[in-house]
Amino acid sequence: MNKIYLWLFYSRDFLVRNFMVSSKALIYNKQLIYLKGLNNLLYLIFRLLPFCFVKSLLYLFNIGVIYKQDSIYNITNIQHNHIIPIISSFLFIKDDNEINFISKIKYYNGNIPLHFIIYENNLKEYNKIKIKYFNKGKLIDKIFNINDFINLPIYKIFEN
Repeated sequence: MNKIYLWLFYSRDFLVRNFMVSSKALIYNKQLIYLKGLNNLLYLIFRLLPFCFVKSLLYLFNIGVIYKQDSIYNITNIQHNHIIPIISSFLFIKDDNEINFISKIKYYNGNIPLHFIIYENNLKEYNKIKIKYFNKGKLIDKIFNINDFINLPIYKIFEN
């Protein structure tokens, strides 16, 4: 009976990792190329081929893929994984308007560019980010302009 459950688990994992992955963007030379703007043929190819083949093929050309799997955004072709610190507040600010993003930021890999998050969540009109996070036992509070970090990965926001 346990072998059946194990087989079902591995089958589900194989299907999710290869066929239930939603590719969102490509990264080439640190430039984002959104798949929503590309033609339907390329999008269809990404949906029909197993993701492991697409990922391997694009790796040969040094192209990374931002993809969504099980509601989590991840990225291929990264050299080092970076852990984001414990965040207590993450606000996008525009004049007097604020959007609390704390419940969504946990679904993004730390290597994903900030520009992708802004594009994916329609936050283009916001110009500042206010964050509070714990680093080495201290609560750090920062406010900065989005344009200073727009093309950098999320983990760079938390570096001193």
